[in-house]
Amino acid sequence: MKNICNIVIVVVSVIVIGAGVVLTGYFTDWFGLNKQTTLSLSINGKNIENGTSGFILSRGSEIIITSDTDYTITIKAHATDNNDFAFSVGDEPYTWKDLDGRDMSEAFTITDNVIMFGSIESIISSVLSGYSVYVFNELRKPEDIFELIVKSEKMSLSVLFTITNMILDPNHIVF
Repeated sequence: MKNICNIVIVVVSVIVIGAGVVLTGYFTDWFGLNKQTTLSLSINGKNIENGTSGFILSRGSEIIITSDTDYTITIKAHATDNNDFAFSVGDEPYTWKDLDGRDMSEAFTITDNVIMFGSIESIISSVLSGYSVYVFNELRKPEDIFELIVKSEKMSLSVLFTITNMILDPNHIVF
């Protein structure tokens, strides 16, 4: 009987010690269970927070994404009443609102932390291919027309921006 009591005491002691180790490991992240995904974005040396807007990107702008996991980049059309403009694809009339939420990623190239793109006409024609694109009236002041979305495991960053060749400066228009 004494041997059974000793065995029970040893088994209970091992269970208590094991449970203590597991709980300590869980709360101190010995097992990496609580590891947070890190994701950060900087544009032209400025750290960007999720939901930021009002960026004007030019070709060759520096975009640095830091993440401890793989990430994806998507650029979508962002349309509002304030940033709508008219254009045609072939003979068909369109407005920017017709493209709201459309994936425009293929029109942008991000390599070596540098973003490259063409004119607004070339951006639109890369998505609505097959016809020539003509923009009737471009924006005269900076308005966000694109959304840059970076997703990494459990985190996501979204930034609204426009591009430099979408903004006409009345002082530099040549007739």
